[in-house]
Amino acid sequence: MKDLTKDLLILLAGFIMLGFSGSALNVSLFVFLWPACLLWFLHRHQSLKALIPVWLAYCLVLAVHYGDSAGTGSLLTSGWFTFRYAIFAFLPFVADFFLYRHLPGALKVLLFPFAVAAGEFLIQLTHFSLMNNFGYALLGQELIQTVSVIGLYGLSGLIAAVSSVLVYVFENRENLKNALKPACILACILLVCSFYSGIRLYGDVKADTPTVRTALASGPELGFTEDGEWEVLSLEENIASMENSFAEAAQSGAKLICFCEEAFAIANYDEEAFVAEIRKLAAQYGMYANVPLEVDDFDGSMDGMSLNKCWFVDPEGNIMVNYTKSMLVPVIETPYFIAGDGVIPSFEMNLEGQSVKSALSICYDGDFVQYTRTMPSDTAVWFNPSWEWQEVHKFHSGTIAVRAIENGVNLVKPTYEGLSVIADTRGRYLVCDSNLLNGVAVGDLPLTGEVTVYGQFGHILNALYTAGFALLAGFAVYRFAKNRKA
Repeated sequence: MKDLTKDLLILLAGFIMLGFSGSALNVSLFVFLWPACLLWFLHRHQSLKALIPVWLAYCLVLAVHYGDSAGTGSLLTSGWFTFRYAIFAFLPFVADFFLYRHLPGALKVLLFPFAVAAGEFLIQLTHFSLMNNFGYALLGQELIQTVSVIGLYGLSGLIAAVSSVLVYVFENRENLKNALKPACILACILLVCSFYSGIRLYGDVKADTPTVRTALASGPELGFTEDGEWEVLSLEENIASMENSFAEAAQSGAKLICFCEEAFAIANYDEEAFVAEIRKLAAQYGMYANVPLEVDDFDGSMDGMSLNKCWFVDPEGNIMVNYTKSMLVPVIETPYFIAGDGVIPSFEMNLEGQSVKSALSICYDGDFVQYTRTMPSDTAVWFNPSWEWQEVHKFHSGTIAVRAIENGVNLVKPTYEGLSVIADTRGRYLVCDSNLLNGVAVGDLPLTGEVTVYGQFGHILNALYTAGFALLAGFAVYRFAKNRKA
């Protein structure tokens, strides 16, 4: 009874730390510890009577932790959405529960890290954005720089390895000399990663890196109609707002203006006229312009659906990109918007006497590691206009900056109701503005990208994480079957 009480207290400590590890409330240290508490309890109590309650408690803790972070306006809806996600996020613990004891020696410690890395990779294939991702708990910490080499999934696996090794050492404390071997190996890996991260984060970027004056802008502030929908302003009102932003950007010396996601909500029959105005203003001021629109069905030609898209225009008024958002937010967007073709456009801007390879996506598109990796490896500037809400704006800006680190690109992220950011290839904010409705935010955007290991070989690494888990799981099943026959 005394041992059970101790185990339950350890489990409770794990759930408390879990509640402070994630997007809303985050203590970075806890992400290294809370999984160990759950693993310890489940190793000690090998019964479905233990596994299922722990699983349900995990889902409930996450549902409470995230509240209405999905922005649905309903705690019940958002909580149920998080609960369903958490069911799948817990699967690495389930894999460890069934397979851990069937692996020999120190090979056991690899199972959970590979399960976490493979699980996060596979979850994103479902078009669900990762929320309680292990790696994101290190936003703002030096170690996040390792994603330039091993990617987000690799960082999550590295974090999970700490818990796995802690549990292994404690379980084998009677043979401490052998038990400490994997701990020493992991400590060396973490030390190397720490040195690399520090050198990368604080090392000098080339002082002669060219930059371009860039303006971040929003459209007009919108209200709600009586039926709860965002209002759609007249064509004239939208054009007037856009003209003011162009003029303010030009006055600041900007050669590039980027508006936030759905900066202008227009009727579908007004789109052609509005795009003509974008082209006119870009040519008038000699600017590149990225202008996102929400195009709503006012004449029934789109079956009542809307488009979330971007028009990118060069300084001569030529259309370079017409892109429709491909990764739609479940619940919030999927019932109302038509998804794009799933191809991130790549194009070149001529700025400061050089050709700048660029790419463009919209908000939730940038949450997906696999999708953003489809940018060409020599991309230097990535545009990801966004629309955020209070519960997630700091966290979401950080996660988008992780994509910049992974791919070695400079980020341009104008945001409605959130943080508008220009960040360099190390994810450092060069501009950070929380209210574009007060006017444009202006900063200098670097025009030179970096080649990263993950940007070049991320597809291979992601496959290796999944293959590593599959091999370990297969070996454990083989040993289990062999022992049963014996």
